[in-house]
Amino acid sequence: MVVSASLASFSLAIFFCLSVVTAGSNRGFSVDLIHRDSPVSPFYDPSLTLRDSVARDILLSKARVDYFLSSSNQSLRSTARRRQWRSELTSIGGNYLMSFYIGTPPVNILGVFDTGSDLTWTQCKPCLSCYTQNDKVFDPTASASYRSLACNSPACRQVSTCSGSALCEYTYTYAYSYTRGTFATETVTFESGGGRSVAFQNIAFGCGNNNSASFDPRMDGIVGFGGGPLSLVRQLGSGKFSYCLVPIQDKTSVGTLTIGSSGSEGGSTVSTPLFNEPHDVTFYTLNLNRISVGNTSFELPSDDRDIIVDSGTPVILLNTTVHDQLVAAVAAFANLPTVESPDQSFKLCYEAKYASRLPAVTFGFTGADLRLGGENLLIHVHDDIVCLGVVVDKGISIFGAVAQQNLQVGFDLVEKKVSFAGADCSKPSSV
Repeated sequence: MVVSASLASFSLAIFFCLSVVTAGSNRGFSVDLIHRDSPVSPFYDPSLTLRDSVARDILLSKARVDYFLSSSNQSLRSTARRRQWRSELTSIGGNYLMSFYIGTPPVNILGVFDTGSDLTWTQCKPCLSCYTQNDKVFDPTASASYRSLACNSPACRQVSTCSGSALCEYTYTYAYSYTRGTFATETVTFESGGGRSVAFQNIAFGCGNNNSASFDPRMDGIVGFGGGPLSLVRQLGSGKFSYCLVPIQDKTSVGTLTIGSSGSEGGSTVSTPLFNEPHDVTFYTLNLNRISVGNTSFELPSDDRDIIVDSGTPVILLNTTVHDQLVAAVAAFANLPTVESPDQSFKLCYEAKYASRLPAVTFGFTGADLRLGGENLLIHVHDDIVCLGVVVDKGISIFGAVAQQNLQVGFDLVEKKVSFAGADCSKPSSV
């Protein structure tokens, strides 16, 4: 028996360049983060207009909500009876891409880094039914380190209730896509531009032999960085990672992902505990207690304080009541003439010349007041129009990627906390 599952819609993609290469180092190792719209990205499309980009980000944000909602009751994390994931997945792909190596000898894989899912998979030979892939499809028979997992192995029980088969078989289904194949282990290697590398053995992953044609041919799979036991960050040993995202409009710099460290612990750092339910350890859920705009502050209802911090969702999503209170508070403080959003996605927009006069907003998480300025709140929807980057959703709240720009965001899965610190995330691209 093979049980259906589904992964999150795509989020963050990364091109790796190690700065520290000692496995097990307390400092970990760092890699570059490059937005899909950057000129150095294989997804770069110079014909994409600003309006097209915003429309895509709204679509992706709503797709993430559908995924999180469907996964909150049926998740991979607890027992084999809870294996069905569903996701509103579109073919638009992810916001960033991730390059690493798998196998012996190593084969380059271009995947998608996703803080909303745990499992890592790539297309594998023999391809019974695969989507067109630009890169070479991984051949497990050519790797000396490939090992199929047995059906009765502990790792297999995390993803399947397989029976009647010696090997662990998996199926992950999306709203419009799926991947099926063998659950196995491999050596995963990260390589620096200088030829240095660090390798991790016996990393569990999905070797997909039957995969939907709706995936983008420029990506080879997905890399799970959620909080569950089979996520890559868990398997690499430390349970800690952090990232620093550059502003989307910065086309010349790259951000950084650090694996093995949860980021800065300096005086400017604020930390808040994770409030995940036992069956939802994949998602990084925080408590948002109040929101402040200038001298105006309002409390969130006690049953509506859960908010998922997610790098794969571009904008902030809040339920109708909280969203409307925030919009009203910003509008009252600014007291400036408004304009309509070109695509009606945002409720509060201004001429770009007023951007510097709009107020900061403080998100009051448990134990952590996080002040967000214009670069974390405003989205340019047109050359001369900016909008408050908050969208209404009636199902779930998400603290998205724009709100996290120029912040060092750290995840400590051992201490069960998330930290934020102001930072300049830009650095020259080395890719």
